[in-house]
Amino acid sequence: MYCHNCGARIPDDSIFCTRCGAKTTVSTQASTTCPPYQPYMAIPMKSEVLSIILALLIPGTGHLYIGKLVQGLIILIAYFSLYVLSMVWLLPIMISIDDPAAYLYDAGTLTALVLVSIIAFIIWIVQLIDVYNQTKKYNDVLRQTGQPPW
Repeated sequence: MYCHNCGARIPDDSIFCTRCGAKTTVSTQASTTCPPYQPYMAIPMKSEVLSIILALLIPGTGHLYIGKLVQGLIILIAYFSLYVLSMVWLLPIMISIDDPAAYLYDAGTLTALVLVSIIAFIIWIVQLIDVYNQTKKYNDVLRQTGQPPW
């Protein structure tokens, strides 16, 4: 072994150099400590196509998929409440044996059914557009911050 200070040859087991007196054992510990490794856990992005397909099939489920639970449940309940309401108005027509056309052409019933159908269609279209925009917003925030927005 050689002295790291003066280059003189010294015995392997010596602690100090016999020529210059420098310490021969060099500390093998690192001067700084590294933090423990923490693996990066990526949060998966939401599929825009899947959210739209879910919203097409059952209104409100696209919002449930992206994590907007309250909004999704409101849409789901509103849409199916309108569905039940229209079925209640149509039930007497389906059950009546005599002349179902007479009941259907009643001005009040027909107007109510058309109005309920238009409202249900508007809810369906608006929630489709909204779920697409919300899914894009979710993915954009996730890309920028690494955290879901809600």
